[in-house]
Amino acid sequence: MKEKLLREVIDKAYQASLGWRNWMETAHVDPEDMEEEEDLEGIPIMRREQLLKQQELRPPLGCLETIPIAEFSRIFSSTWGGYIPQRDKHNFGFFAEALAAVGFGEDDVVWNTISMQTKPLSSMVDSGLQKLGSTVISIEFDKQIDLVRSIQEWGITGFIGSPQTLSKLLEAFQTAQIQDGRVFQLEKFFVLGGMVPPMLLKKVERYEMRLAEGYAIEELGCIAYREERDFDWKVCEHVIVHLCDPVSGTMIYNTELGEIVVTVLDTSYPLIRYGTGELAKWMEGKQGERFIRIFGNVDESVVIGTRIIHPLQIHKILKLFTEVEYFQGNILTDSLVGDYLLLQIESTIQIQSFKEIVSQRLKDELRVSLKVEFVPVHSLDRNQRQLFDQRK
Repeated sequence: MKEKLLREVIDKAYQASLGWRNWMETAHVDPEDMEEEEDLEGIPIMRREQLLKQQELRPPLGCLETIPIAEFSRIFSSTWGGYIPQRDKHNFGFFAEALAAVGFGEDDVVWNTISMQTKPLSSMVDSGLQKLGSTVISIEFDKQIDLVRSIQEWGITGFIGSPQTLSKLLEAFQTAQIQDGRVFQLEKFFVLGGMVPPMLLKKVERYEMRLAEGYAIEELGCIAYREERDFDWKVCEHVIVHLCDPVSGTMIYNTELGEIVVTVLDTSYPLIRYGTGELAKWMEGKQGERFIRIFGNVDESVVIGTRIIHPLQIHKILKLFTEVEYFQGNILTDSLVGDYLLLQIESTIQIQSFKEIVSQRLKDELRVSLKVEFVPVHSLDRNQRQLFDQRK
């Protein structure tokens, strides 16, 4: 089934997309030779910076689309500077499979809190839920008591959010002295934007909620998912995932580490051999179906939640402040709130008001869990990378 769809995607990309035709011809790839998944190895891996460059050279979508712009439902601006077209009106981002597999359906009232973090992914989740017949609640919350009351008033049965949102939910239960989540008919929680820390998993167990995690990236949609007790991730049906040597692009078939490379089986805006920058290894005997995510990246970019952050993004923000000399960042994991970026900034000014302005600008622009520390000038090692991934 996947190979038939792949054949259609390759043919349409070559025939109807100037961008993909040039990409293949530059690599001397003949689409007629693309008979099986393994044949994709001849197509160079495209990464985010190359996609952005394509869009800048041939605006607005890099001539990678195969249909007129007017036929897309919507076009989103991304968190990384490019554009993301909405393809399928009824299952944008292909979340329906993952959500259905973990129990979401037409009888559910689901609070989607992803809207507070990234608009394209929020719309993808909404689209998947609507395809399943669920009612979607997209309202923000701030105080814990409001969270508990809203669950009661709306009859919420499902929740979608980040590990940080899950932590807030459990804190709200504890504050309200709720001993059993079922009293609210709240049955399931779908996590996006980072892995759930083990200590948080233990807290979930007491409320008997069904917990699942999704692995998604803005431009690709939902790639894989797993339930709380699964160690590995199941690849979604609408994508082909290969693990590849990040330098040569060669596919890896054993259990060695490789970069997660994704081909989206969509003919309107195909993304073929798209490198995520993240590392994984196949479950033994489950190549192409199930993989184990490994925290680590093939370049200076790091993945925090659903964001891929590059040092240049941080530099672009901080160069607005002439008092800032240098920065270094560490990606860490907290047992309760999950992954976050600890950013150390060298500055000639240590005034609190200045620190608050810089910190707020970074939070607004990067939109990841962030802690900022200001340190004396020349206290950071210029010979080290500017972003360290210290997650285990």
